[in-house]
Amino acid sequence: MGTQFGGGARFDRAQFGGDASFIRAHFASTAGFVEAQFTHDAGFNEAQFTGSAMFGRAQFVGDAAFLDAQFTGDARFIGTQFGGDTWFVGAKFGATAQFEAQFGGGGMFGRAQFATALDQLGEEPGSATIAAFLPRVQKAVVQMISVRGM
Repeated sequence: MGTQFGGGARFDRAQFGGDASFIRAHFASTAGFVEAQFTHDAGFNEAQFTGSAMFGRAQFVGDAAFLDAQFTGDARFIGTQFGGDTWFVGAKFGATAQFEAQFGGGGMFGRAQFATALDQLGEEPGSATIAAFLPRVQKAVVQMISVRGM
């Protein structure tokens, strides 16, 4: 078991100069990483976010790993920049999962589970919005396939 945060944990505007490890951490309330900067790799593998997980405008320069992380509350990655490879493989999202993010490397979501529709649009999508978004999805899938060499 990792570090336990019983109340809200606010790392807003924090700068992590080396590798940041929150592996198996448990956030019992809101976890705030708004505008945080991760200059190296960041690990949130098997972390549990009971409250909201807020990563708005956070910057991940290295790789970011959320392998088997559990998000019970809302997970918001609005304006987030992932510079390296990013893994959400096996992650579970129990509420809204909102990704308005830029993935500089690969964005891997294999085996991820979403309780509600994945919100990459920031709104309730109508047919016109979905039609405009589909080319972005296709491009992302092509990039993931080329990264994996399939």
